Amino acid sequence: MTRTALLRRIALVPAAVLAGAAACNDLLQVDNPNNVNVEALSNPASAPNQVNGELAALTRGANELVGLVVTASDELTWTGSLDGMDRLNRGFVRDPTIEFVIDATTAMSQARYMAARTVAQLEQFKAANQLTDPTQLALANLYAAVTYDYLANHFDDFVIASAEREAGAPIGSAKMVTLYDSAEAAATRGLALLPATSATALVRGQLTAMRARAKFDRAIWQKLNPSGKAPADPLVSDQGAADDAVAALTIFAGTTGGADARLPLTVTTGMAIGNCFLPSCTNSRKEIAFNPALGSYNYTTRALTVALRDPITNQPDPVLQSLMQEFVTGNLLTTLIATGARDMRLIAAEVALAKGNTTEFATQINALRALNNLPAWTGAAGQPSARDILIHERRVNLFLQGRRLNDMYRFGIVDPAWSAQGETLTCPGAELPIGDIERQTNPNMPSTQPACGS
Repeated sequence: MTRTALLRRIALVPAAVLAGAAACNDLLQVDNPNNVNVEALSNPASAPNQVNGELAALTRGANELVGLVVTASDELTWTGSLDGMDRLNRGFVRDPTIEFVIDATTAMSQARYMAARTVAQLEQFKAANQLTDPTQLALANLYAAVTYDYLANHFDDFVIASAEREAGAPIGSAKMVTLYDSAEAAATRGLALLPATSATALVRGQLTAMRARAKFDRAIWQKLNPSGKAPADPLVSDQGAADDAVAALTIFAGTTGGADARLPLTVTTGMAIGNCFLPSCTNSRKEIAFNPALGSYNYTTRALTVALRDPITNQPDPVLQSLMQEFVTGNLLTTLIATGARDMRLIAAEVALAKGNTTEFATQINALRALNNLPAWTGAAGQPSARDILIHERRVNLFLQGRRLNDMYRFGIVDPAWSAQGETLTCPGAELPIGDIERQTNPNMPSTQPACGS
């Protein structure tokens, strides 16, 4: 190569670099198909996607929240290195600085916002005659009902009015009960959207079941509040809850799930939040595990041992065995049951017992036991009392659904793991506080959290 030719090539290098840089700049000026502007949400065709997003936010938040509640109860126990889970396991449930309480507050705040926004957006589509499938709005209301019910069940206060960059004020501990009204209203709105056909049966059953749950859980809340003592009469007697429960069972009977129909919240890949998401914290990291009084699982041999026995057969409880096996088999993609047909049997049974109708109580309890081929409860000598069989059936049929802690409060049941200084003992009815990050970033938050007894 001649010297002249070499110089020409060298001279061309800066031009090539500049041209390449310009080309790279152009490459960055493209539309990313994964970026969706908020304006796209005003397109009626996006309705199913928005509802799926609402469900995903709820599933994420509910699994984070319920993981804390079941650890504070006698369902799971602390086995790892996370101090916050240890504190919850020992009954210190009112500490807003626990990182997992912060995670639950964040995740459920997102779920609450997504529920409100999705329902409002689909209502706009409906008002403009642009909603082609009313089932989508019914589902949006269903997930909103679940969201409000979880918030009322497990927090002592919550911020409801926040919207995107606008910070709202907490509603106050005394008004947390109104979230059950919101849950009930959402379920009722959803039901009004659907015709009574076989195609809509499952969603109608789920909506009716959630309305029953909202009524029933409201009654439990009223028994536990103000917090600080166990109720003298722990049984719920709300006939409206029982009527909805029976109606839900009738609808469920015409679905594929039938007598064991559910409303599942199934974790999907990438959904985990925080450092102790329920499925991963148990089945992967093993920071928390089944309470040995209930059973244990060997993740190496994949052997499940059930310690809790059915009070009539004295055999390992098959209901608990089934739910434990389902949970460990799910690994990181477990299913949280928001409600279902078994839940409805228990609601109908308890209301009947509270009203002194032991015949109806036995009918509902035995229909539940028959699902696992268990012998009937008759109340005969040697069998548990009606109250005790109710407590047992609630314990096993609602395993890992977040109900046990409030049942322990109202029935005066104590977990041996609870510290004498923990709020689960010193303040029966105590629920989780708003996480500390909300207190630090929201100027509308009071400087102190609600006191026990408020």
